Amino acid sequence: MQQTANGIVKNPADEENQGDKNLLMNVMKTISDVKDVEPKCEGVIKRMKEMVNTLKKHSINMLDKGEEEPLQAIDNTFAAFKETTQKVFKIKADILPLQTQEAINIKKRLDVFSKKVKEFRTNF
Repeated sequence: MQQTANGIVKNPADEENQGDKNLLMNVMKTISDVKDVEPKCEGVIKRMKEMVNTLKKHSINMLDKGEEEPLQAIDNTFAAFKETTQKVFKIKADILPLQTQEAINIKKRLDVFSKKVKEFRTNF
């Protein structure tokens, strides 16, 4: 999660970052990664809590000195994940016009390439 949180330090839709295709592509990859992980997260968290509760039920000590309680740590981590997810989807909405423009640019380059190929074939 830390990698994802740091993966979107800059918003490609901000004025100073517009035109940075590498940043846009990296952010789009991060958004894709979050979309892949998000649906699985709640099930994993639920199973982890069940495991901790089962261990507690059998009187197994899981705390080292100075550590936070395991259920609290799980809840804190899940809350941080949800916060990161919300940030990612806000940025996704911000970059939608940039994605659309990039798709148009790619189509234009593809048209130019197709014309060059057709021209080459006629000359060959």
